[in-house]
Amino acid sequence: METLNDIEKQILIDLYDRDIKNMLEIKIEQERYKLSEEGNNERIQELVYYLEKLERLKYIEIKRKQDGKFYTSGGRSHPKYRNNAIFDINDKDIHIVKKGIEYVIELRKTPIDKMKDWLKGFLKDTGTEVGKEIIKYIVIFAIGFLLGKIT
Repeated sequence: METLNDIEKQILIDLYDRDIKNMLEIKIEQERYKLSEEGNNERIQELVYYLEKLERLKYIEIKRKQDGKFYTSGGRSHPKYRNNAIFDINDKDIHIVKKGIEYVIELRKTPIDKMKDWLKGFLKDTGTEVGKEIIKYIVIFAIGFLLGKIT
């Protein structure tokens, strides 16, 4: 799995919440993220760069206009971000897809969820009564440890 930076992760989380959890008030806009650029145009170009990267990695899908863009463009292309976005990102045409959904679900798993997944895999591999008893004691110990009952 590719390594994503914090901004890219937050974009995916926001798209997941908007598209899957129906939190329709979430907007994908430059003011929402801790972008490194300071100027408005540069911040939009930076955001477009991250969105295009997520699309290229198949985490999101972007419905583009006839000119192939999903933003209003003008002027010269930014040398670092390789786009000439100046404003008006149409975030209604940006959607999370299966790979992005799976990434967010994994990202949001708690240590207990990850342990459950590991134990399920272990149980599946052992498949014996002994394995089931071992799992039972590991779960009891882990829960006790996490709740501070065992030190």
